[in-house]
Parts: sequence; C-alpha cells; structure tokens
Amino acid sequence: MPPTCEDDCERLSQTDPDALIAAFATMDPTLLTFAAEYLRNAPSEIAVPALLPLLGHAKAYVREGAVYGLASHFSDVSAVDAVRRVAREDPSPGVHDAAFEALELYENPA
Repeated sequence: MPPTCEDDCERLSQTDPDALIAAFATMDPTLLTFAAEYLRNAPSEIAVPALLPLLGHAKAYVREGAVYGLASHFSDVSAVDAVRRVAREDPSPGVHDAAFEALELYENPA
C-alpha cells in the first residue's frame, strides 16, 4: 500500500524501502520530502540511487529532504560529492544551508 502520511514513510523506509521508492512518482511533493528524509533508514545501495535524482526536483523542500536523507549515506562517495555540489550550486538558501550543515557534521564529527 502506498504511503499516505509521514508515519507510513518512516515505516516503509525500515520495512520495505523499495516500495517507498516505487511510490515516489505518485507522491505529493510534501510527502516526498518526508520519504526522502526517512530513506536515511534504508541501506545505502538502495537509498543513494533513489535520492540523487531528487536533488534536481523543482521544489526546494524536496531537494532539502534529499540532502537530509543522503547525509546518513556519506559512506558512499557519490552521496558526498552530490551534497557538495548542492552546497555550491543550489539557489535555495534552505537547501544550501542544509547541505553545508550535513557536510560540516561529516567533515568535523563531534
């Protein structure tokens, strides 16, 4: 069953991330941003390829959700490289700031 709320996105990210990703195409952008963020719970080999295209989404809040989702997958160099590019190039201040924050935590862990 496709997700209809944030809780559904969280549950699917843990139990069936492939189903969550399959639902991306039909999701409202508001729900899509939550789905992207919750993919932090999914294995990198599933999450990263699904999240990278969302960095080009028309809605800034979806791109920001993708940054938050990718931040948990920085063991994958393509995730780090993509977030670095977003930090340099994204026109949205919120997305830009989220990318810089994620990179700061990655490069300077507490």
